[in-house]
Amino acid sequence: MIPGIDTSQIISRDRAVKLADLGYEFACRYYRRSLHGRWTIDHDEARGLCDAGLSLVSVFQGDKATMKAAYYNSANAEIDAMAALAKAHDMRQTPESAVYFAVDTDITNETIGGVLEYFSVVTAHFAGSPWVVGAYGDDLVCLETFDRKLATVAWLTNAKGWLTDKEFLEFDIKQTSLPMTIMPGLQVD
Repeated sequence: MIPGIDTSQIISRDRAVKLADLGYEFACRYYRRSLHGRWTIDHDEARGLCDAGLSLVSVFQGDKATMKAAYYNSANAEIDAMAALAKAHDMRQTPESAVYFAVDTDITNETIGGVLEYFSVVTAHFAGSPWVVGAYGDDLVCLETFDRKLATVAWLTNAKGWLTDKEFLEFDIKQTSLPMTIMPGLQVD
């Protein structure tokens, strides 16, 4: 297992070095609809992470509405796919690496259809781009997007209280803990 962190907070160069010293090997940081903003990684942060020896994993999350199953539809997928491609281009993301799309809510058999519609549109937009689509979510999201080839890689969440049973075993990243503070002012998963 390769240890890494996921945070919506900006990681300074000093913190990146401390993370590497603590044994972490990668950091997951966010792309948003806006190319710039409080939770969106920028070039300086990416350079600091890489200079510290950390690998960078990108995850796209539209906005707080992504915490509701109704968010996942073709209209939002159009906007999110274009924003994610623009950010990956702007960040000069490594070719053949993944942009994970976050489904940060409890999905059921009744709501998976919207998620599949969303990923179908995202996958169509990414066709021909230098990057692959990743799915971030519970085992139902990972299983369905992976099996239908709507995602090339999967990040299995560890959300407590969600209905699904975490039996998806083909993950590339598995979240093993919930938010915690590993150094003053830096909360991570």
